[in-house]
This record gives sequence, structure tokens and C-alpha cells, in this order.
Amino acid sequence: MAIPKDVMEHPDYYELSGNGVKLLNEVARQYTTYNNGKLCIVWSQLKERGFNSQTTLNRAKKELLDRNLIMLTKRGYFSQGARLPNYYALTWARIDEISGFDMDVPPSSKAIRLFKQNVPP
Repeated sequence: MAIPKDVMEHPDYYELSGNGVKLLNEVARQYTTYNNGKLCIVWSQLKERGFNSQTTLNRAKKELLDRNLIMLTKRGYFSQGARLPNYYALTWARIDEISGFDMDVPPSSKAIRLFKQNVPP
């Protein structure tokens, strides 16, 4: 899904680092309009998409979280010897109700954040 124009014209977007923009595009690429809240940012997938280190990926993820462009919807954990990832949502879209997937935040009927000019986050 394309990043909306209102998001791209907001300082929280255009002041991102190059890696921040790149990661936001990767997260938006996962969004199908029915899965917001179940988007992943995992090194094993993104190293093949041009992220050269976990440190770079973590910095870009922190930047997106700090600028409220994404939000954590489900904290990952270890289960049966495997690590389950954190899951995220894009803040310009509603959080979807996803059958069989419990999140730490409730689904929403509206976008979490508006990106109109002169509207505080």
C-alpha cells in the first residue's frame, strides 16, 4: 500500500533518515488493508531487503516509533524455544480486527493518528 500524501507531507515523515523512510516503506508494503496490527519488523526478513545491520534496523524502528508513524500492537516473547516477534500497526490507518490474533491494543474504527498539516500528533 502506498504511503498517503498527508503522511508524506508531514514533518514526521520528511524529516526521517533514509533508513527510516526505507523501513516505513517495508512496513507499508506488508499492509493489505486487513492486517494493520500484524505487521512485522524482523531482521531475518529485512536483511535481504537491504538493511546491513540489526543496529541500523533497530535505529530506524525506534525513529518510526518515536515519530508515531508506527505503534507496537503486540509484544513478542519466547515460546517453546522460539522467539515470536513484536507486531506493529501503521498509525495512519485503523487497527484491524484479525481473526485468531490477539493484540495488546484493541482494534479501532478510525485511524490512530491524523496527518493533516497543523494537527499535532
